[in-house]
Amino acid sequence: MKRGVMRPLPQFSLWVCVLALAAAGPVTVARAAGEVSNVEVCQSAKDRFFSDSDVIVQCREKYHHYNAGAVTAHYKARKNREFKLGSFNMFHLGDNQSRYKDYSVMAQIINQWDVVAAIEVQPLPTAEAKRNDDLAEFLAVVEQSETEITSADGRPVTAERIYGDMTPPGYVKLLKSLMELDPSWSLIIAAEPAGEGTHKELSGFYYRAQNVKPKRVTGCANQMGCVAQIPNDMKVAVAREPFIAGFQSGPFDFIGMALHARFREPPQASAMAAIRRIFDGVALGVRPNEEVARFAEVKAVLKVAGSLARGAEKDVIVAGDFNLTLKPGFTSAWEHVLEGLPGSQVFVNQPTSVSKMNGLANEYDHFIANVERTAECSVAEASSFNFLDAETAPMVQEAIAGLSRYRRSYETAMRSAYMPKSNRHYVPVYKEDQIDQMMADFDRRLVDSQSDESNDFLVYVELVSDHIPIEMTCNTGARDDD
Repeated sequence: MKRGVMRPLPQFSLWVCVLALAAAGPVTVARAAGEVSNVEVCQSAKDRFFSDSDVIVQCREKYHHYNAGAVTAHYKARKNREFKLGSFNMFHLGDNQSRYKDYSVMAQIINQWDVVAAIEVQPLPTAEAKRNDDLAEFLAVVEQSETEITSADGRPVTAERIYGDMTPPGYVKLLKSLMELDPSWSLIIAAEPAGEGTHKELSGFYYRAQNVKPKRVTGCANQMGCVAQIPNDMKVAVAREPFIAGFQSGPFDFIGMALHARFREPPQASAMAAIRRIFDGVALGVRPNEEVARFAEVKAVLKVAGSLARGAEKDVIVAGDFNLTLKPGFTSAWEHVLEGLPGSQVFVNQPTSVSKMNGLANEYDHFIANVERTAECSVAEASSFNFLDAETAPMVQEAIAGLSRYRRSYETAMRSAYMPKSNRHYVPVYKEDQIDQMMADFDRRLVDSQSDESNDFLVYVELVSDHIPIEMTCNTGARDDD
């Protein structure tokens, strides 16, 4: 594999995803025993993950807003300023399928943009959420104890140490890495994950508050964000409702929709039959069930986008991973579904998915917008950002060159992770054989794979994602049409 010129590894803040091998106002949520809801994670986030800062965390019914005060502190409305939009499938951000992800590198990639649609974002895994709650209970014991409590390694157990042993969700880790580069970075994200079966995901938007600020959306009950309300007769087609948010930069404002379309068809035969009534694949030249299901989902989403565009705000940009290409055989199908957002077109026809063996593979990631309505943006010039290329993304090559240092940091983090036991003892999270197993897995996936032709690009997937992002440029100097 061509790695390009290796450069010295920059200093970066390492957020290691240490996952157990086993195991408008306050919102209340009904949940099954043992589960920890995303709302509860949000409500405790300020104390647990931002206790040393003035970050404001808002836990609304329709969305969660991290670093919500950044606009007040940093935003400056300017005309004739470029700002950039990105869309990024972040590949299991925050769960055990991406435990070796380098959040510093992710942040360096994102930091070139101002608003980024974030998809395939995972809620905090149940085991980690439960361990965080156990740590919070143990903190109360430590604070009430009249004698010093020490851990199994003899170190004193302090509040600072306990907070440091709590595991943030991946989306919070990424936000904190972004804030190290620019303190105005903020996040507005769905309040609860969505998805079919047991696999649930979140979607949302990272935004740079010095250049962009959230704006209320009429279609979200005048809130700053919400998940799309799919028409009842089309709900069966949608695996994950996209997240909607409004933004403004100078005189230009727009509505963004972050979509991660389904990859597989629904397992129920009855659902597939209903989907074929929504999207007639036979008539439109699309036959495989999974592709019919994807087009049906996009049709439902664009119907919502069209409804939004009939409101006060006409600029609607749908961004994400559609799991559909623009091959000639799909022309009629795309024309059909695009009717939901009149005048819209699909942009970016470049490979964006990453095969661990061959590198760039399928043209799955796109922007959809009406060029006339969104004249402030160079939508037709939107393109991919190829982080596999050494010249395009030197930060990724630097991370690969510095894997030995990253490995040491990862192992150190595992060895220093502690948890309470029976509310009386503070013990290591991982046993020696578990650490050995994890480090062997690290070597296999990130180091040994580079000399294995069948896994030549696996290191990129592990450190960053199995999709490269897409991007486009907008200008606040253009006249806003609404």
